[in-house]
Amino acid sequence: MKKVFADTSYWIALANPNDSLHKIAKDLSKSLKSVTITTTDEVLRELLTYFSSKYGSTFRQKAAQMVRYILNELTIEVIPQTRESFLSGLELYEK
Repeated sequence: MKKVFADTSYWIALANPNDSLHKIAKDLSKSLKSVTITTTDEVLRELLTYFSSKYGSTFRQKAAQMVRYILNELTIEVIPQTRESFLSGLELYEK
């Protein structure tokens, strides 16, 4: 089965109807029915952080529900954060 990586911007656009990429993300989501979506704990943390302050409690709840769905959805693979993945991300950030 084909795999695609979903980054933070994809999940944000999918969750936020006011995002300029919302329609594109929704259309893309519909086309991914026969693939495994791969994401990471770090991406999910970024999604929660994004909606944690300026969007209010409604979006925070929506983001939390979305993350719980992602974690339980069999067609989505979530790669757990490890010390190695954190350090790799830190190296990328520093560049």
